[in-house]
Amino acid sequence: MLQTASAAERRSRTEVIMNVIQKKTAPLLAAILTASLAGFGGDGNPPRFEFFIVYGPSLASGAATYQNAFDPHPGYKPSGSYARQTLAIDPAAGGRLAAGGTYYFGRRFGIRLSFHSGSRPIGGENTPYDYLYLYTSTAPPDYIPGDTRFARKVDWPSSEGSIREWGGRLELVWRRPVSSALEIAVAGGLSLTSAGGRLHPLGFTDQWEGGHGILFIEDYLVYLRLPARTLIGAVLSLEAAVRLSGRVWLRLEAGYQKTGTYRTTPEIDKVLSYYSLDEAAAETVRLAGSRFELQPLRLSLSHASFGAGIVFRL
Repeated sequence: MLQTASAAERRSRTEVIMNVIQKKTAPLLAAILTASLAGFGGDGNPPRFEFFIVYGPSLASGAATYQNAFDPHPGYKPSGSYARQTLAIDPAAGGRLAAGGTYYFGRRFGIRLSFHSGSRPIGGENTPYDYLYLYTSTAPPDYIPGDTRFARKVDWPSSEGSIREWGGRLELVWRRPVSSALEIAVAGGLSLTSAGGRLHPLGFTDQWEGGHGILFIEDYLVYLRLPARTLIGAVLSLEAAVRLSGRVWLRLEAGYQKTGTYRTTPEIDKVLSYYSLDEAAAETVRLAGSRFELQPLRLSLSHASFGAGIVFRL
């Protein structure tokens, strides 16, 4: 009983001490927060809010390539058959639309939340599709089985596709009035961007042997889907705003977004005949999927951008 009473007394004393600490520190924390916000505003001006919409070009990022190789005659001895190629992936300039709002604590400092969406084409000139097929044929007149080698290089069409990006940014903003109708600003912060897209065409070849050891082949164009991935990055931009009338301003901006590498493993979307462009049979699609061992694709999405838009100040 004495031990229980002693524990209860200790809990009671602890609660009293915590209540005193809370009563003493709560006003202090409130004072510190108020002083911080006041210092952030810094000029005695009341908080203000503005929202904006901006559109402009997003410049190309670094070029890349995608290599693919597979065995068109798996399990055959002697081994050595292959089909291989390299697709060029050169991102071009695209468009970017952004909208959001900025809360200014005073005249100069603010915090901004925005959302953006855009896309850019990717593609480039490709090297030939390189194909080697080893097999055993029995040709007249003696029909004696013999190892046969069939090699060729096919001029391959340019790669095409697109990368779509969407996400948001959280930035701190500092602005400086130059006159009553002109302001300049610097903004910087974090970005969260999701990206995905499509790319084509990889090559695939199906082959079969006819009479007298003749080899028949059929080439296909493989279209790829690039699954979405989310990247964290940083952004910095310079801005100039010109008053158009009343609370409406024109904003011009130039910025740079640095993100991590977009890394994803492509998936087969569809397969078309090389010559007729008809969709291949489901069996051919399954065959391509079983032969391919698609490797991860890596692409830098860091880029510079420019924009112009309208700002509405409340």
